[in-house]
Amino acid sequence: MRNLVFVLLLLIAPAAAALDDCSEVEALDALYGIRDLVIRGAGSYAITSAIEESLNGLRGPLPDGSYRWVNWVKPSGSPPIVKHGHTVSAVHGSGTDSVEASAGKPFAVAVVVPKKRSLFSGNNPSWVGEVEIQFTLDGRQRTRTESINAWLNPGTSRTFDLGTIADDARVRIEAATSAQYTEGEALVEIHFKQAVEQDDPDNPQYETIRSLQRIRSSSSPEVLDAEIAKLERRLFPSLQSYRFTFLIAKTREAEVLLKSDKPKDQEKGKKLLKEVVDEVKE
Repeated sequence: MRNLVFVLLLLIAPAAAALDDCSEVEALDALYGIRDLVIRGAGSYAITSAIEESLNGLRGPLPDGSYRWVNWVKPSGSPPIVKHGHTVSAVHGSGTDSVEASAGKPFAVAVVVPKKRSLFSGNNPSWVGEVEIQFTLDGRQRTRTESINAWLNPGTSRTFDLGTIADDARVRIEAATSAQYTEGEALVEIHFKQAVEQDDPDNPQYETIRSLQRIRSSSSPEVLDAEIAKLERRLFPSLQSYRFTFLIAKTREAEVLLKSDKPKDQEKGKKLLKEVVDEVKE
């Protein structure tokens, strides 16, 4: 299917040569590749992987694993949170537990005493002393030291905004519990509130990325055809008169006939494909 449909691209290749950036033509080929996977009944994992590979290629991958056209931003809603839990054993007045955790791309960290230790067990208060926050920004390490020095009851927390989106952060806290609780009955957590990736609208391939994101959520043949037609119209305005979606459907029909074991069907397929080629040439 992909090879047959690509005949259409070959016929209009001279128009593509006039484009400032031919990567959109490559993106169109990627859409055909994804459509081919759908036609062949590939699993959702294979289809999603193909879409992600195409997306990452359009984002301008850099040697360090980041992307030229991706920004890290604070989410408008609830952020992703990396949690590190610790069951406190030290008794307040006799010592403290040193609890450490780390995560990437945080914009804030929090010390949390959750309401429950598990699904059926309630939590108990924890005493928290100093909080040391080390984070890296643009290759430079910075350190902040905060003091809580208080008991935190279950369901309470203290949050520290970093004032930026750090490359990564490591947090160390001092924690203890009361002698009145049996060991293992107090849980304290370190939370990292993380930034999220956002595609840069200034990316020349931004519209193509949006197209791929739409088909990622619904990779049905109809959605794919609509996105392919939209990209074709943007790249090659003259294709509007070619009724591109109709030609794609006609090419699919030709492929089915060509795969038939019956010579009569094969002849019909060849005839249909010739009609498609002739119509594009007009």
